[in-house]
Amino acid sequence: MIINLSEVEKELCNYLAVLRKKGNRAVNPVDAVAEFGLEADYVEREGVMSELAFCQLTNVYPDQVFSIGHRSATKGEDDGDLTVNGICIDVKTTKHQTGRLVSFRKNPSVDLIVLMTGEKGCYRFVGGMQSEDMYQSYRWGIPNGMKQKCFSAVQQELMTAKQVMDYIF
Repeated sequence: MIINLSEVEKELCNYLAVLRKKGNRAVNPVDAVAEFGLEADYVEREGVMSELAFCQLTNVYPDQVFSIGHRSATKGEDDGDLTVNGICIDVKTTKHQTGRLVSFRKNPSVDLIVLMTGEKGCYRFVGGMQSEDMYQSYRWGIPNGMKQKCFSAVQQELMTAKQVMDYIF
């Protein structure tokens, strides 16, 4: 399942990314920015764009994507990136087509974590994993090619895109 955002949607995401960066980096300057040596602008922009793309796949209004301000998972303030039929979903993205699903911290409010691959407004929905399966101690560590501990799963371990859609609908 591939989604291509329009130029207007990309511009909106760029604007939201700037606002997110201001709030998020002031509170939490680590995660993907530190892990991969990526620019905060890139991380925020790709995050917003992939979240919007997944909202389009599920036909859900992206009110949580449009929300600005830091939400702490540890304080129970982060309900993920969208909610579909009562299922709280966290959208993760990587530009690497064979990249893994990665989460740097457990979020007890999230039910499902999904993986989008791509960049610059063109994303492929790969699949996902229920949080109870993702947040297992054996998934916690430093995967090959990474510098810090995280929960991770390779694509072959994920529910397929169809299985995820069947699960949430």
